[in-house]
Amino acid sequence: MKSLITIFFTCLYAFLSQSSNAQNDILWEKSDTSEIRSYFDNIPGCFVLYDLNNNSYFYWDIERCQMQFTPLSTFKIVNTIIGIETGAINNQNSVIKWNEERDPEQDFWANLNWDKDHTLESAFDNSVVWFYQELARRIGEYDLNKYIELFSYGNQMITGKIDEFWLNGSLKISAQQQVNFLRKFYTNKFDLTDKTMYISKKVFLQEETDDYKFSYKTGGGDIGNNHFIGWIVGYVERDDNVYFFALNVIAPEYDTTHKYRKDITWNVLRVFDLID
Repeated sequence: MKSLITIFFTCLYAFLSQSSNAQNDILWEKSDTSEIRSYFDNIPGCFVLYDLNNNSYFYWDIERCQMQFTPLSTFKIVNTIIGIETGAINNQNSVIKWNEERDPEQDFWANLNWDKDHTLESAFDNSVVWFYQELARRIGEYDLNKYIELFSYGNQMITGKIDEFWLNGSLKISAQQQVNFLRKFYTNKFDLTDKTMYISKKVFLQEETDDYKFSYKTGGGDIGNNHFIGWIVGYVERDDNVYFFALNVIAPEYDTTHKYRKDITWNVLRVFDLID
C-alpha cells in the first residue's frame, strides 16, 4: 500500500511555497499519483485523505479543502449519531412512519424509494430527507446545538427551521473539517456510549469484503449562484488501519456532480489500494 507520509510533506511544501496549480504539479511529480490529474479535468473539486496509523494526509487542492460548504445529506451522519445518543431513536431497525400529509410525495422522488416507512438503516442507505427531518425534530434544538458544538462541526451555525439548517446553507463545513470530525467520532474522542458507537458504525457501513470495510455518505444539492455541490465523506478500514476521506465537487448541473463525486472518490481510493 502506498505511503501517505511522503505525499503529505509534498503537499505541505507545495502549499507553503507555490500557487495552487504549481502545488499540484509538484504533487504529481513526487507522489506517483499523476493519474489523479485526469479525475479533476472536467470538474473543480478537492479531496482529503487521512491515514490514522501514520497521522498523515493526502490533499488534492489543499486550499479548497479548507473552504466551507453546506453539508446537505452528509449531515445524516451527525443526525444519526445524535439521534441514537439522545434516545430520539433506538437502533438501526427503529421505524419512522411516512406522514404523507406532512411530507407529500414530490416529482423528484421517482426511483428514490422515499414514499414509505423507513428504518434508520434504510433511511441512511436511501438518503431519505423526510426521515432525517423528523429525526431532527425529535432530537430538538437544544440537543442539536449541544452536540454540534461538542463535535466542533463546521461553523456550528443552526439558523432557520430546525429541520432544514443543514440543507439551507446556514450550517457549513469544509472537507478538512469533515475528516477531522469522522476521525474523532471513530476514535470516540466525544465519549459517546458504546451503543451509539456500535449502531452508528453499523448504519454507516456500505460495503464489506474480506479485505476492507467501506463506510460513507453522499450528499448533494443547490448551493446558490446556479451551482450544485456533490459530497462523499467516509472511511475505509483496512489492514488494521483506518483511512478517512472527504471529497466535494461543484458544477452548474446537479447530474454532473452526482456522476463525478462517486467516480472520482472510487478512483482516488483505488490509487492508494484502499478499495477494489
